[in-house]
Amino acid sequence: WEISQNEVIKSYSLDDINAHIIYSFPESIFYWVKSRFFDASILNASALFIQKALQHDRKDGFYVRNGKSFIQIVVKDNNKLVYNNCFKINNKEELLYFIASISKQHGRSQNESSIDLAAFSFEEYQFLKSYFAFVYFIETPDIENLEQEQAQSEFLIL
Repeated sequence: WEISQNEVIKSYSLDDINAHIIYSFPESIFYWVKSRFFDASILNASALFIQKALQHDRKDGFYVRNGKSFIQIVVKDNNKLVYNNCFKINNKEELLYFIASISKQHGRSQNESSIDLAAFSFEEYQFLKSYFAFVYFIETPDIENLEQEQAQSEFLIL
């Protein structure tokens, strides 16, 4: 990951798992936003998805966000973040592999645990539904709409 001099580096703390999400974006965007929206926060889409997962009504959850060429998996246990990571994927078999592997690592049964999906197609949903008993779409309209409009961006302006 190479950073140019014209980029701003930010971080988002994941206190529950003692980690940070580090991200960068063009300096021009940062100053444009701050000059027009003084109280605006610029937040990475991964950080926003973690917030949405932690606010979701299930106290134990397994959440997967589709970022087109990668997936983000978030696991919470007793309303605490216990896992977050992103994986580059090339096909639906790799999608299944990462979801099944992380699910197994966290002691979740394919026949008993639920998986909540964000920004997945109905075809991908059907594919996962054939392997996992409980697959749902989580409501994340702010992430999905922004990703459709700005497919190349990986940050959100709030």
